[in-house]
Amino acid sequence: MPAEFDLSRPVRGVVGLEQLVRFVLVSNVKNEFDWLEWKRSLPLDGPEGRFKAAKQILGFGNRDPELAARNVGGLGYLVLGAEPGNLVGQPPMDPADIESGLRHYVGQAGPAWTPVWVTVDDTECLLISIEAPEWGDRIHTLRREFDRFHEGQVFVRRQGGTHRASADEMAMLERRLTLRPADPPSVEVFVDSEPLPPVDVSDEAVAAWIEAARNRLLAPLRAHRAREQQTPVSLAELDRHLPPGVSARNLLSATQAMANAVNQMQQSAAFAAFQGTTIEESRTEEEYEAEVEDYLKMARQLLSDAAIASFVEDDRALLALRVSAGCDRGE
Repeated sequence: MPAEFDLSRPVRGVVGLEQLVRFVLVSNVKNEFDWLEWKRSLPLDGPEGRFKAAKQILGFGNRDPELAARNVGGLGYLVLGAEPGNLVGQPPMDPADIESGLRHYVGQAGPAWTPVWVTVDDTECLLISIEAPEWGDRIHTLRREFDRFHEGQVFVRRQGGTHRASADEMAMLERRLTLRPADPPSVEVFVDSEPLPPVDVSDEAVAAWIEAARNRLLAPLRAHRAREQQTPVSLAELDRHLPPGVSARNLLSATQAMANAVNQMQQSAAFAAFQGTTIEESRTEEEYEAEVEDYLKMARQLLSDAAIASFVEDDRALLALRVSAGCDRGE
């Protein structure tokens, strides 16, 4: 076997099929394969040649899927025009005529097969590739009587040849028919306790968070500006809005006295223990607004990732998975 010929995957394309012909040419005539058959030549323009090619196609299609999968991905190949040590070529023929002629014996529901012409050393060869058998495939039968072979005859590919199916091989084909490909595992996801809290990272949600953060951060600055914009009110104006007998001057005096008392309390040792540290603001109003906008710009870029990361780290994000496996082909 040539070292460069790879049996671990299907042979596809003109280049790969040309290598397959060369593999046939250097093979030993005594070698027997369940995936490869060669013929010196077949007259596909007549019943005999068509039947012989169809017999090989049916045989390759009636193999055990597991055994077939050991070589070239389970495909089967019929090489016409080459044999070990002898490259003779296959008479040219319209692919449509090949298709219609073989369908009389293989049938429309037979194995999927593809004829491809390749040129090797200026010699035309015909390669017919038969797709790999699978679990659940029907039993492929001869669709038209020929010579001593009746309609409905079952052929099976063995090492080195294609033969009528034995009782054991019929049992294998019946088993293949009744078994279906293993279903992919089905996965059911359920919450172990409480429903998962929603995490909204849409553009609208991010914009709403940014606006709320802007209002919160700028609230002290806005309050400061509002106080500075207040218009002073005279004592006479205040008197007009106070109840009879209440003087604005007396009210201001009482308020000042209360403020002085509070100031004395703040200076006492007992109150100082609970008083926080005050840091004088050194930024201008414009600088503070710019820093807030820079922060919000950075937050907009990172908010979605941060929200998802925070959700993942939350214990409530833990899920329990239940996996239900498909059928195992009866094994």
